[in-house]
Formats: sequence, structure tokens, C-alpha cells
Amino acid sequence: MAASASASASTLAHAGTTSQPSGQAVLGPCLYDEMSEPQLVAALNAWGSARDREAQQLRADLTATQHSVSGAFVQAQAAVQELVAAFRVEVTAMRQTTLYEAQQSLERLTQVVDEARARFGEQDARFSTGLGELAQRLQAADAWARDEPTRVAALLAAAAPAPPAPAAGWLTPPAGVQQLGATSPGRLAVGPALATNLAARPLKTSTRPSD
Repeated sequence: MAASASASASTLAHAGTTSQPSGQAVLGPCLYDEMSEPQLVAALNAWGSARDREAQQLRADLTATQHSVSGAFVQAQAAVQELVAAFRVEVTAMRQTTLYEAQQSLERLTQVVDEARARFGEQDARFSTGLGELAQRLQAADAWARDEPTRVAALLAAAAPAPPAPAAGWLTPPAGVQQLGATSPGRLAVGPALATNLAARPLKTSTRPSD
């Protein structure tokens, strides 16, 4: 029985590897009319066992493929998760860096605006002070211009020569006083009472003593 089974297996293996003239593989148990009953049973058993082994091999290959695909999917999922986590970390760091740079830029801009405002304030103060000084100088110049005629007149009066003093006894007669002698100016003039007194007095002649 065992010899017939081994013979059937070898026959099946030989039959399974035979090819038709067209070059296609022969499928099935490859039964033929001249086969005896033990050969028929052995051929069917060998074909069934070969089918079972092939199915088990396919199942094992499918399981291995499934495990490898699952492992690859898990690895891909882990890689994607790591990539997403790294991207999130990078986005968070970039956001923080951008926010920090924006804050620094805003602080620098605020500092520049404050400095410019302070400089403009100082310039306004200097301009106001300059305008005040200019107004004071204009007022001083105006006052100097108003007082200039007085100073010029004083300088001219100080620089003019003093008039000569009149001689004693020679006075210009006032208005209404009768002049003595001719009416020309510059003569000695006497008043009316003095003229009447002089006219009333007799003239005295001086006598010389005789020797």
C-alpha cells in the first residue's frame, strides 16, 4: 500500500510537471484511462495533498505579507506621527520666534518713535526759545531806535562849544525897557525910574585945588 502511494506520488509529481504541446502547465490530477484503482487513488491523494500544501503555503505567504504590510503600515504611521509632531514643534517654535521678533520690532519702533518725539520736543523748545530771544532782541532794537534821537541830540549838545559869558554891566535890555542913547542892540539899557532919577540929579563938576 505504501509502495503504491509512493508510486502514485511520483506519478503525480511527474504528471504535474508535464506540459502540453502548447507550453501551458497541466492542472488537475492528470487521470487517464489505463490507470488502475490504486494508481487513481494515489493520484487523487497526491493531488489533494499538493493542493493543501499549496494552500497552506499561500496562506503562510499571505499571513507573512499581512504581517509585513501591517508592520510597514505601523512604521509608516509612526513616521507620519513623528513628522506631524516635528512639524507641530517647528510651527510652534516658528510662531514663538515670529511673535518674539514682532515684539522686538514693535519695541524698537516704539523706542524710535519716543526718541523722535523727544527730539522734536527739544527742537520745538529750542525754536520757541530762539523766537523768544529774537523777540527780546527786536524789542531792544526798537527801544534803542526810539532813544537814538535823544542820544544824538545829547551828543550834539555835549559836542557844541559853550557861548562866551557876557561882560559885567552889559546886559541885553528886557522888553519894554528904554535904551540909553542909541537904539542899536548891545547897548546898556536902563529902566524908566533910573532914567528919571538920572535926569533929576545935577551934574557935578570937579574942581581942582589951586596951587
